[in-house]
Amino acid sequence: MAGTDTHVVSNKPGHRNGMHNRILSRTGVQRGLLLVLFALSVLLQGCFLDRLSTLRNQTCSFNEHFDIRIDPNFVIDLHDPVLLQKDMHLIWGAAPTSISSSDTGSTMHYLFQRVPGTTDNGSDSLLKEFSLEFDFIPADGQLRLSKISSNDLPVELLLTSTNMGLSGMDEIAEFACQVELNPFTRSMTLPLDRNWFSDLPAKNELVAIFGKPNSTLDDGNKLIYEYRLKGSDDEPQVASFVIRYDETGEKPLTLEADFNRYQMHTDILTALMKVQFSI
Repeated sequence: MAGTDTHVVSNKPGHRNGMHNRILSRTGVQRGLLLVLFALSVLLQGCFLDRLSTLRNQTCSFNEHFDIRIDPNFVIDLHDPVLLQKDMHLIWGAAPTSISSSDTGSTMHYLFQRVPGTTDNGSDSLLKEFSLEFDFIPADGQLRLSKISSNDLPVELLLTSTNMGLSGMDEIAEFACQVELNPFTRSMTLPLDRNWFSDLPAKNELVAIFGKPNSTLDDGNKLIYEYRLKGSDDEPQVASFVIRYDETGEKPLTLEADFNRYQMHTDILTALMKVQFSI
C-alpha cells in the first residue's frame, strides 16, 4: 500500500499546537477510507454479496483500484466501479438530498446540516454543513460508483498523524481482509495504530475550532455534535459524533459515531475500533 503522500497545510493563523497547522497526509486519508470500505464490505455481506466481495478484494490492493486527491476538494476515484445506485440506498439506509442526471451518468447528493443546539454553536465554527457527492458512470451496462467527493470538508476534520508507518497500514489491511462478521452482534473489531491519535486536539481546542457542541455529558467531558441529513425521508436522519475526554480535558479517551443503522466506537487508549450494524 505504499504511495506518495500529498500534504495540505492550512494557512490560517490558529491556536498553539492547533489543528490549523497540522499536516494532512494522503496515507492518513487512505487509512480512513480503507477502514470504512472494509466495514461496509464485511457488515453488509449477504445484501449484495457479489459486488461487496469484489469491493473487499479491491481494498486489499488499495493503490491498484483507488486514488485520493485533495486539490483542494476531497476526491476519491474508484478505477474499477462496482457499486450500483441501489446499493448506496442500502448502505446509507436513507434517501439522498437530491439526484442529478446527465448524458454521462448521475450524481447522488447528501447534504448534512448542523442541528441547532440549546447553546449558541458559534458563528465562527468551522463546519456548519457539509455535503458528499457520489458520481455514477455507465459500466458493464449499469451505472456504477466511480467517484466520491466533497467541496466542504475542511482538512482539519481529517485528523491524521504524520509519523504513521506504511508497515502499520499493511498489517491493518491484512487483518481486515481476514476479519469476519460476528453473526450474533453484527459487529467487527479492528486494531488500529495508537500513533494515529497522537494529534487529536484538547477539548478547548476542539470547541474553539468546531464551535460549541450540541450537548455535553459526564460533567462536560463528553462532547456531542449532531448533523441532520437534508432529504426526502419523513423521519429526519441525524448523524452524531461524540468525543470523550479525561477530567483534565487534555486527553481524548473515546470516539463514537452513530448514523441510522451504523454505530462506531473507538477506544483511543487501546486503539480498538468496533463497528456495528443494526437493522
